[in-house]
Amino acid sequence: MRFWLVILAAALAVAGVSWVAAQDTGATAGQNPPAAPGSAPPTAEPQPPASPPPSPDAPGAAPPPAATPTTSPAGEGGRPVSPGIPGLTDVPTNPTPSRPGMPAPLPPPVGAVSESESTESILSRVAGLIEEKKYNDAKGLLGAVLARDAESVPAKVFLAQIAESTSDFTAAREYYRQILGSQPNNFEANFGMGRAYLSARYWRQAPFYLEIASKVAPEDRVAEVYTLLATAYQGERRTEKALEAAEFAVRRDENSFEARAALVALLVDSRKYDRAVEEAQRLVGLAEEVRQRTPGAVDKVQRLNAAYETLIRAMTEAHNDLYERNARGEPTDRLTAGREARAAELLQSTAVYLVAQADVRRLLALYQPILLAEKAHEYSPRDVATMMLLAQYYRETSQAEKAVEMCRKALEVEPGNIRAQQMLSGLTAGGAESGEIP
Repeated sequence: MRFWLVILAAALAVAGVSWVAAQDTGATAGQNPPAAPGSAPPTAEPQPPASPPPSPDAPGAAPPPAATPTTSPAGEGGRPVSPGIPGLTDVPTNPTPSRPGMPAPLPPPVGAVSESESTESILSRVAGLIEEKKYNDAKGLLGAVLARDAESVPAKVFLAQIAESTSDFTAAREYYRQILGSQPNNFEANFGMGRAYLSARYWRQAPFYLEIASKVAPEDRVAEVYTLLATAYQGERRTEKALEAAEFAVRRDENSFEARAALVALLVDSRKYDRAVEEAQRLVGLAEEVRQRTPGAVDKVQRLNAAYETLIRAMTEAHNDLYERNARGEPTDRLTAGREARAAELLQSTAVYLVAQADVRRLLALYQPILLAEKAHEYSPRDVATMMLLAQYYRETSQAEKAVEMCRKALEVEPGNIRAQQMLSGLTAGGAESGEIP
């Protein structure tokens, strides 16, 4: 019995486990529409106080507590052993809260901002710069917007989101607080304030703003808000309330990866293991479907890998629960009588999913070499060996158009290159067969 436990533990240690939770931000606002039939929001709690909980930004405020909710993402560093099967990890990775004080002065805009250019046009440019992570350039343009209108809400929302992206949560909260001073029901400001508190692990403060955001959220943001509410409630150790919020988020958006991942984590925390496994399997299916729609997108491959980790964790916890406990309530290596069939099913399925995840991780491992080869191609654009290396990597990661381009470039330099001809023929014929990586 102990032999196969050790073998499986070694495999799990290689695979690793983590929780997945992510949140997207946008710039829409509106009113929360009536709930769809069968999708009523969770039972309302007593009305929140007239004022929010004490702000940690006040002088002398205590730092955030070190404790973290188990719905937080797990890192792959230092690995304490979970009960039952050894080698499992549950090490939350949390951003270090930033307390730099008031927001720094904005830099001057890069390039001239014409007086005739509309504010909407400038804000559109800002959105593009933020997407490219050119935050200083974006802040320069936002300074020009605020010079026109010192109370511009869109500009302050962008500045707050930039501060969040750079882990300056105190500055983010200050920008959101300025908006709430004149627009206390502003969706973006309440949602952003709750998100910023949550990112800095201030569990007590986050729900106040997220609950307000849930009441004024546009329809396409409801699931997103309730997903964060679930994490905030779990941070306060209000597990039942957290589970209720996560269930509602999934009902509102069955295709939300973040909502379903949070639900799986909470089901495991609630020891509802069979349901957790079912939801985790749906999570993998959802991630695989998205990846197939966007071949070559590394973030979609990363998400699929995270989904497998979530599923493997849920299945392992379900398996651990099948063992007898000692007088201290700790799991032993004695399987509970009558649970042999279920244990075998979970072990067999875990083995299958570990192999599937290994394929995904192999795919992920190719993206770093691609970056290096692309830089080599930039320095030596006529080197055929580099072109063929890139063509092979692109093909392996389902980036067929880029692979075709590299093959054609190689043939421009060496028209008689047999390998380039064969690979191009396979790609253009739709085969894109796999091959050995040189």
